[in-house]
Amino acid sequence: MFKSLLFASLLTSALSGNAFSQTSNPDSVKRIAVADVQNFMLKEETIKKIRNQRSESSSDYFKPLKEQASNTSLLNDSIYVKAYRDAAYSKIRNSKAETKRGGIGTVGYVAGALAVFAVVFVGLNKM
Repeated sequence: MFKSLLFASLLTSALSGNAFSQTSNPDSVKRIAVADVQNFMLKEETIKKIRNQRSESSSDYFKPLKEQASNTSLLNDSIYVKAYRDAAYSKIRNSKAETKRGGIGTVGYVAGALAVFAVVFVGLNKM
């Protein structure tokens, strides 16, 4: 009786997939994907195509490749692939935006410094 009950419980747990499955923390998989994106690069012409077509992160341009993945078994994990695509898309979108904002900030600082210098210079000349 005990043997048949033990066999039935083992058979049920094995068939349900819970006995031998390993679960991974989604946050750790996302961290791995973000770390793998540090090696992600696209050609300038491809970046221009993406901007002109207004591609989304689900585009094949952002698909993780075997060469860029630290663990190739994660390429079958949907959480890893989605996190990789989102991080790669953000990297491409933010790379040009930082340059534009940096240029505008520099011009603003220089213009502000010149304006302050002009006000001080005119004020000292009138004294």
